[in-house]
Amino acid sequence: MDNIAKIQADDLIHQGLEFYQNHQFSQALQTLQQALDLYRVIGDREWESNTLGTLGIIYYQLQDYPNAIAYSQQNLIIARQLEDQWGKTQAWINLSNAYQAQGNYGQALEYHQQSLKRAKEMADRECEEQALTNLVNLYLALGEFEKAVELHQACLKILRTLNDRQHEGETLSNIMSG
Repeated sequence: MDNIAKIQADDLIHQGLEFYQNHQFSQALQTLQQALDLYRVIGDREWESNTLGTLGIIYYQLQDYPNAIAYSQQNLIIARQLEDQWGKTQAWINLSNAYQAQGNYGQALEYHQQSLKRAKEMADRECEEQALTNLVNLYLALGEFEKAVELHQACLKILRTLNDRQHEGETLSNIMSG
C-alpha cells in the first residue's frame, strides 16, 4: 500500500507543479492537497514538508496571506523536526514575505534575518542573495533607503561571484535609482 500511495503522491506532486507553472492555481492547490494527504498517510515527512512549502508559496501568490503563513509555519515545524536547514531557510523566506505583504514588518524582519543567517551558515550564496533582496524590499517599504542601498551593494557582490549578469544589471539599476 505504501509504495502505491507514494507513487500516487509523487504523481500528484508533478501534476500540481505543472498546474502551478501554468498558473492554474486552484487545480494546483487541489492536487497538491491530495498529495499532502497521501504523504501524511504514509508518513513521508520530507515530502509533507516540501508540499506544505509549495502550498504556502501558491497561497502567497494568490495574496491569501493567512493561508500562506499557516502552511509555511507547518512547513517550518517539520523542517525543524527533520533538521532540514534548507527547508527551514525556505520556510523563513516564505513567512517573511507573507508577513511583509500583510504590513507586519517586525515579524517580517525577524524571519528575513533568520533566513539570511541560515543562508550564510550553509554557505548558500544564491539563498543569501535572495534573503538580502528580501531585506532590501523590506527596508524600502520602511523608507530606510540608506540601509536598502547598503544591502543592494552586498547583493551585487554576491551576484558578481555567481556570475549572474541579468540580476547584477537589475541590482545596479536599483542602486542607481535608489
